Amino acid sequence: MNHYYHYFGYVIFLMICCVGVYKINQSFEMNDAFWHIKTGEWIVQHGMVKNCIGSWIIGDKPWMAHEWLFGVLIYLVSCMGMRWIVIGCHLLYLIVVYLCCKQAGLFRKNQNPPALYWMLVLLPQFAVYANMTVARPQYVSALFVAAFCVILRNAVLNKKYKPMYLLPIITVLWVNIHGGTAMLSYYMVGIVMLISVAGIFVKNIGKISFDKPDGQWIGHIFIVFVLVVAANLINPYGWHMLIYPYENMQDSMMLAYISEWASPDAKNVLTLVLEILPLLLGIFTIVQTDKQINASMLALFFLYIVLFLRSERFLTYLVIVQTCLIAPYAFQIELSPGKSKTLKNEIKLKQTHDKINNGLLLGITVIQVIFVIITVSGSQYSQENMQGIVPDELMTILEQDKPMRMLNHYNVGAYLMDHDIQVFVDGRYEPYKQQGVIQDYLDIMNPESVTKSVHMQELLEKYQFDAYLLSTTNVPLIMYLNKHPDKYSLEYQDENWLYYNVKAGET
Repeated sequence: MNHYYHYFGYVIFLMICCVGVYKINQSFEMNDAFWHIKTGEWIVQHGMVKNCIGSWIIGDKPWMAHEWLFGVLIYLVSCMGMRWIVIGCHLLYLIVVYLCCKQAGLFRKNQNPPALYWMLVLLPQFAVYANMTVARPQYVSALFVAAFCVILRNAVLNKKYKPMYLLPIITVLWVNIHGGTAMLSYYMVGIVMLISVAGIFVKNIGKISFDKPDGQWIGHIFIVFVLVVAANLINPYGWHMLIYPYENMQDSMMLAYISEWASPDAKNVLTLVLEILPLLLGIFTIVQTDKQINASMLALFFLYIVLFLRSERFLTYLVIVQTCLIAPYAFQIELSPGKSKTLKNEIKLKQTHDKINNGLLLGITVIQVIFVIITVSGSQYSQENMQGIVPDELMTILEQDKPMRMLNHYNVGAYLMDHDIQVFVDGRYEPYKQQGVIQDYLDIMNPESVTKSVHMQELLEKYQFDAYLLSTTNVPLIMYLNKHPDKYSLEYQDENWLYYNVKAGET
């Protein structure tokens, strides 16, 4: 028996960890985290937020802060230092990877591990996962998805009922940290419940296994489903949180203009290789395996495939579900050293082979562990090259000018809010959409026709802006402002941003 194969999974696990913490360090973004921090600060100091704080245009309008608890948590972490936000994202990633790899069987002794699947699927999938990691609540939701997968899988396959009663407690946290995805909690439990009921009437379909449930199991899963739905109501907005995600998903403008809600683009080579191909290998695993596949696990996998095909935003959740529920069926390759012609030579070759491999695995493992520890503990917060960040020189000008009715680029709204500058728009899409501000913003920034260019001028008069903070990509508006030097003064310009002041008497 070749014992070093038993530990190959640990090496892959540590490799995933190394690649992940490296990618997070290299590509970490705060994105909309700043408005979450500002929201958390407001809640800690004043109580539950009710209006769209930080916006001069809709500051008096109601706003449902469905991620309020995440705001409080990230604000409290930021009080210890911004680097702790980076470290927190590393730790969340490592916890999720550990839970997923444990379910996938990487820590199980196996002389013939599915090494090819682990390298072709798990490594690229978790590399993309890490590359997408930002300080936003959906990456806390990833931990909840992993927890649901672990608990439901053990309940279905091992008939462990008691841990299922943790799901409503997890759901209460989920709906307050990230209400927009908490609906997945009752989707997942509901699917398992429906498949269980179907098992009463349906026998196995080919290799798809429908376990015939007993009355005790049906009772437990039904009670847990009801409790999970009820848990979604335990939030500051009550039943409104149940319908919020569905209203959001019907918003065609959001799907069209916010890139993270777009469907995966198979024409993009990186998307094809790093996202679509590993998914197809997961489906191939289902087709080729000789094992019986549990119908509930299969149904949950296809739920997340549908969500991913609708929006690339769900890729991280698909990676978790595929690893926890499908990777245990992964195709295997035969790993065995060659045999010599004589028994004596065979034993000698095997002993040499084992010593070399054990030494290599031990060396690689030590290096990987050291790399992860050094990388995570040495993480630093740096705004350099971060998107959605205003340069210090420009920030100084803005803080001196203190514009009250500035038109700002959408991407920097959150950062400006965190510096107590009132904004026209920011990453809180929903309240601006409800008040018609988003459509006006799009018409102003990038009019698509001559007619809309005329409308742009009307909108500038409508809102009476006193300053403009624009990206260099906002060419139509920049051209318009440059044509009227008597009204607009260019105060700052670099390769990314332009800042205009409206001259006195022109507002």
